Amino acid sequence: MLIRLAIAVLAGLGPFALGAQTPQSDLPATGLPASPLVYILVAIAAVAILAASPPARRLADRLRRCPACGARGVRSEIEVIDPATSTAPGKGKRHLHCPHCGHTSSTDYTIARRPRRRRRR
Repeated sequence: MLIRLAIAVLAGLGPFALGAQTPQSDLPATGLPASPLVYILVAIAAVAILAASPPARRLADRLRRCPACGARGVRSEIEVIDPATSTAPGKGKRHLHCPHCGHTSSTDYTIARRPRRRRRR
């Protein structure tokens, strides 16, 4: 018993490690949320924000391989041809350029329609 008390005091746990009841307070608990779901949602939001940032796009360009020579570092550029509206989708082109072999390619893509704004009365 004395050894357990000494270990608890040295560890900074005091009498609560020996099974004593913690004192109850009338004050409301002001700690962090108990649910781990909150932490998971915050982590997912942080990753999504970082993935959409310009440094993430540059990193993706560094890792992208050229379809012609296989070297990494293909640069991508997006060109909007017809912007999207609330009634029709838009059109754009994605240009790829390899600085190693000079290979270039372009692909068309569709831009999603913009959501309609509700009019305030």
